[in-house]
Amino acid sequence: MPQRTAIERAFLLDLESGQRLFFQNMPEELAESKAANWNDTEILGRSEPIKAYSSSTARAISLTLQFAASIDAGDKGTTGSLLDKLRFVRSLVYPVYTEITLAPSKVLLSIGQWFKIVGVVRDYTVTYQRPWTEEATEPTLATVAISIEEANVNPFGRVDILSAADLSARG
Repeated sequence: MPQRTAIERAFLLDLESGQRLFFQNMPEELAESKAANWNDTEILGRSEPIKAYSSSTARAISLTLQFAASIDAGDKGTTGSLLDKLRFVRSLVYPVYTEITLAPSKVLLSIGQWFKIVGVVRDYTVTYQRPWTEEATEPTLATVAISIEEANVNPFGRVDILSAADLSARG
């Protein structure tokens, strides 16, 4: 099996449909955040409260990607392929309708071996950029900012994080 390039190992996978969106280039930056909520318990005669863990926010990842209609991207330079990629991203903020629930589409964000997260797309912003096609006035370049929140069936604890195990498998 041929060795994959770094860019071929960076993708967003819809875990419901199996559809995969490969990145055309690596993100300029990737931001990660999570916040803990600690409750204070005041004790008479103690100079400071005792902290007790209450809950936390979901781990959130934000990144910005660029997509272009270009021959180098393997799409024959057509805007149709670019628009298909944008429709895929757009679809990820809509629920999967079933008879009993309105479940979000879970995704796997994978960047090589070092970064994986299973979550839901919280929001996205697409900025369409020039050049535009002359005949159809469609964009040939788009910047997509995506925010993903971790959504695991079994939440991680501190020991899980410190063990550096492949946490994406627990989704």
